[in-house]
Amino acid sequence: MLNLEQPNALFQLSISNPKLIISAMASVLVHPLRSNTMKIRLKEKLLVAGVLSPLGLGTPLLSDAQSTAAPATTAQSQAQAAQATTTPDMRASQIIGKQVNNAQGDNIGKIDDLIVDADSQRVYYAVLSSGGLLGVGDKLFAIPVNQFKAGAKQDHLVLNIDNERLKKAPGFDSNKRPDFGKDSWRREVDRFYFTDNKTGQVPTTGARLLSAMDLIGANVNDRAAHNAGEIKDLVVNFGSGRAYAVLDFDAAWSPDDKLIPLPLSAFMFPSRPDLDILLNIDKQKIDMARGFDDDKWPDLNSPAYQKDITNYLLSFQLQTKSGAGQTQTGRQPATSTGSPQ
Repeated sequence: MLNLEQPNALFQLSISNPKLIISAMASVLVHPLRSNTMKIRLKEKLLVAGVLSPLGLGTPLLSDAQSTAAPATTAQSQAQAAQATTTPDMRASQIIGKQVNNAQGDNIGKIDDLIVDADSQRVYYAVLSSGGLLGVGDKLFAIPVNQFKAGAKQDHLVLNIDNERLKKAPGFDSNKRPDFGKDSWRREVDRFYFTDNKTGQVPTTGARLLSAMDLIGANVNDRAAHNAGEIKDLVVNFGSGRAYAVLDFDAAWSPDDKLIPLPLSAFMFPSRPDLDILLNIDKQKIDMARGFDDDKWPDLNSPAYQKDITNYLLSFQLQTKSGAGQTQTGRQPATSTGSPQ
C-alpha cells in the first residue's frame, strides 16, 4: 500500500510507477476529509524542504539542480535520484590525495583539492591533478563533483571521461591557480562539462568559493576573538552536494577534546586570508554531548546517523546570526549593477 507519509518513497514511486501515483491522487479526490488533512501535511513537508534547501539537505524532489535548470527527462531524474541515494558522505581529507581512474581502469591522476561554497553549503568542484599521466604535464582540472563515482572498493574514484576530451578541458598550473570565485572562470568550466544540457549543480552568480585545503586546519575564533578551535575536516557528498564542517574545539569549549559537526552557516569566512574564521553561534547552542573522539568517527552513512545529522544541522538554521545584508562569507550580495568584491 502506498504510504504518503514517506515523501522520498513517493518520489521514487512517481518515477517507477506513475500509474500508482495517479491512483493515489484519485483516492484523495474521492475522500475530501482525508484530502484536507493530506494537503496540510504536504504543505508542511514542502515548507521543511524549503528550509532544508539552503543547507544542501533537499530531497531529490526539490533539488537545487531541478529548481534552477530546465525540466529533466525521466531518465535524467532517475539517474539523479540514484546518484543521491548511492553516493556516500565522505571526509574531504580522505578524498584529497585519492587516486582517480577512467572508465577503463587507467590511472589518470589524483584529487588535489575540493572547492566548496560556504553560502550554499555545497561542494561543487574536485580539482584533479593529472601528474603528467595525460601527457600534458602536471596540469590541474576543476571538475564538477557529480562527474565522479566511487570505485567498487572505495579506494579510488572513477571519472567517466575520454582522456582526449579531458586534455581539452579548462585547466591551470599548480602555481597559477585561478580565482575560483570569478564568474567567468566558473562559466567556462560548467559549459565544458554540461554541454549536453544535463542537469548539473552549479554555483550561483557572485558565489565566493573556498578551498577545502585552506579550510581544513584553519583556526576559528569566537565572537570575542578568542580561540575556539580549528576545522578538523569537511564532510561532503558528491551526489547531493551537501557539505558541512567538523570542528575540533579548544579546551575552553570542549574539555574532553571532542569533535563536533557544524553546518558551514555557523561560520563567517573572511575575505582576507590573514584573518581567522569566526564561529558565528552562541556556545550554549552547541550540543557538546554529540561530540566524538578523533579516532572514533561515527559511521557517516548509517541510516540512523544520516537522519540524526540532517535534523541536527537543520536545527542551526535559525541559530546563526549573519550581519545585516551579508552572507556567511561576509561579502555583500551581488546586485544587478555591480559585482561582488
